[in-house]
Amino acid sequence: AAPLTTLMPPATIGYKAYDVYPAGANGNVDKVKELLGGKTPELVLGVADNSTEQQQGAQLKANLERAGFKITVRNISDDAKLDEIKKKNNPWDLYIGNWAADWPSGASILPVLYDGRTIKAEGNSNQSYFNDPTINAEMDRILAMPPADQGPEWAKLDERIMKEHAPVVPFYVDVAYNVHGSKAGGIFISSVFGYPSFVNAYVKP
Repeated sequence: AAPLTTLMPPATIGYKAYDVYPAGANGNVDKVKELLGGKTPELVLGVADNSTEQQQGAQLKANLERAGFKITVRNISDDAKLDEIKKKNNPWDLYIGNWAADWPSGASILPVLYDGRTIKAEGNSNQSYFNDPTINAEMDRILAMPPADQGPEWAKLDERIMKEHAPVVPFYVDVAYNVHGSKAGGIFISSVFGYPSFVNAYVKP
C-alpha cells in the first residue's frame, strides 16, 4: 500500500496529486490539539472483526487518542459489515471503507461515493452520507462533457471536495506487484483493470 491524500487513486485518468492538509508522514498532533481547543470529542469507531481491520482499528484508536480524541472501538461482524455501514442510520461515527472503481475515471468514483442525491435508507455506496447541492451540480456538469475532457475536471472536483468538506480521511491505495514465469508470453497489465490481462497470453515453446 501507499499513503493517499486524494479521493481518487493515482491510476485515475486526469489524476492530480495534492495534499490540502499537509501534516508530514506522522501527522501533526499539536495542530490537532489546537483545532480541538481543549475539547476531547468522543467518537465510536466501527471495526470489522477480521485480523486486518482489527490491526488498523487499534492503530487508528491510538493515533486519534494521541491527538486528543476519545475513541470507543466496537466490533462489527465481518460478514455483515458491508451491509451495516451502508445503512444511513448506522450507529458508528467512524468506520473503515474502501472502493475499487470499475474503470479508471473519476466518473466511476466521485459521483458514486459523494453524490448525496443517491442516499437512501440502506444499500448506500455514499457511506460518508455527504450531500452538497453545489458539488452535485458540478458532477452533473462534468458528466455532460465528452469523456475525453472529463479527467482534469474530476481532479479539480476531487481537490475541491477535500478542501471545502473533507467527508472522508484518505488512508492508502493498494499497490500490487505482479510476476509471471519466463515462458509466459503476451502478458501485460491492463490499464483498465490494473492486473494482468490474459487475452493475448500464450506459453512460449
